[in-house]
Amino acid sequence: FKNAEEAQKIVRFRSNNNISSFQIKIGERIASLRKLNGITQTELAEILSVSNSAISKWETGQGYPDINFLPKLASVFSVSIDFLLGDNNA
Repeated sequence: FKNAEEAQKIVRFRSNNNISSFQIKIGERIASLRKLNGITQTELAEILSVSNSAISKWETGQGYPDINFLPKLASVFSVSIDFLLGDNNA
């Protein structure tokens, strides 16, 4: 994480029972960023060392990435973790 505040936002997401809205926001964001950058699900899966089905589940809201993947996802797409989590001002 870039700072403790970013880590705290993730903790707040989980502790406030906002998991389903978190899944949808981050899934939509991952899919949009992936397509915008011309990366396939397979390519993103290889970059992150996860399965294609994991990427698909994240993007469709059937699952969400482990917290440890957020810095790598942010780096791959050159965005902040806040932006991945749905903050359009980040």
